[in-house]
Formats: sequence, C-alpha cells, structure tokens
Amino acid sequence: MINKIAYAEQVLSKIPAIPTNEREFKLRNQIIRDLESLHIVKNRADASITLLSTRIKFIEDQINLQKGNNNSN
Repeated sequence: MINKIAYAEQVLSKIPAIPTNEREFKLRNQIIRDLESLHIVKNRADASITLLSTRIKFIEDQINLQKGNNNSN
C-alpha cells in the first residue's frame, strides 16, 4: 500500500499543477482520486491493526491474570 501511494505521488509530482491540456487535467484528477482512496484504505488497515493488537494484548493480560489467580490458590 505504501509503495502504491509513493508511486502515485511520484507520478503526480511530474504532472504540472496547472494542466496545459485535457489529458493532463484528467490524469491529475484521476491520480488525486486514487490517492484519496489509497489513503482511506491505508488508514482503515492501520486502524484494524491497532484494534487487533489491542484485543490481543487484552486477551494476553486476561490469561496472565487468570494464571496468576490460579497460582495463588
């Protein structure tokens, strides 16, 4: 995902900020839309990773807590 974003940004940087013809205009707009979509997907993936990591940590803590309670008995 990061490579796709970097590539799209690299290509976008080579297109003039003010397009001189219709092809550049359409290409620039398409790349911008694609970048927005890629960023949304990346952000959702990052959020999922964070959520899963938090859940795993919680479960590990609960298991360790139960082990500690069982050793106390």
